[in-house]
Amino acid sequence: MERETINLIIASLSGAVVGGLITIIITLINKYFEDKRNKRETLIRTAVENWRASVDMIIEIQKETKQNVQIYPLDDYIIHISSLAEIMTGNKIKPEKLKEALERSKDLRKIAEDFRKEEG
Repeated sequence: MERETINLIIASLSGAVVGGLITIIITLINKYFEDKRNKRETLIRTAVENWRASVDMIIEIQKETKQNVQIYPLDDYIIHISSLAEIMTGNKIKPEKLKEALERSKDLRKIAEDFRKEEG
């Protein structure tokens, strides 16, 4: 084979490999961000469903007891679900990790509550 033919084959193969690697990298990056978006959407959807169920229960309690029951804002539910979701990536939920997540959730919700009081 001539030298030019070998160089042409090497150049073609190199181009194909580089193009393939770029495609794989772009696909992995897109998948990573798509997974993050899906997790965020699932968290928010779960928090909203939990909040709606709580509001419905509270409304029923208020009707039956004629007492005023506090309805927590949606952001409290989002903070709580997000804190719990952080520890649910492993196979087993360890008690100390659950306690840490619940304490962090409580602290974050307190910060949000204090902020709402300052703004309101």
